Amino acid sequence: VHQPRHGTRGEAAFLIGLLRRWNKVILKLQNAVRVNRSQSMESRSVEELQQIAVDVACFLHQQRAERIRILRVREMLQISSFFILASGRSGRQVRNFGDAVERHLKPLHLPRLGIHGRDDARWFCIDHGEIVLHLFDEESREMYDLDQLWAHAPLVEVDFKALATAAGEQNSTTLDSVD
Repeated sequence: VHQPRHGTRGEAAFLIGLLRRWNKVILKLQNAVRVNRSQSMESRSVEELQQIAVDVACFLHQQRAERIRILRVREMLQISSFFILASGRSGRQVRNFGDAVERHLKPLHLPRLGIHGRDDARWFCIDHGEIVLHLFDEESREMYDLDQLWAHAPLVEVDFKALATAAGEQNSTTLDSVD
């Protein structure tokens, strides 16, 4: 049997097929996982979860993450409500994004159900149940192509420039009021 070389199109196609098969398994196990959900996440409304996802995306934008997308997967997956996809330029940057997001979320007491890929930081996945972060270096993002795999998921629009402008105005107002 011919084994595809690392990084070839054959490997990418194989991995996408594998991810699709995993998705089917996940769908079959969704009821079992739902039972194990933490009470703190179950009690949050979809609107509140979306606001948390937008807040995380804005935080990642401030940290200089690239290609940030929030996908609403609730209707398709039922074991999670939102995927946040973001990229960094290096493994170190990806790891730093993940660590910073964990510190950022700590006051919200979101249970972390799993973490994968922190050590090599090519694809750093942090599972908070209803919100799952997928942080990639550029090569891994292209290879695994979750953007295409979940292309049918509705995109949560975030206007980072407008939010940055509003935050800048708020900061200048705060600074002005200190005088």
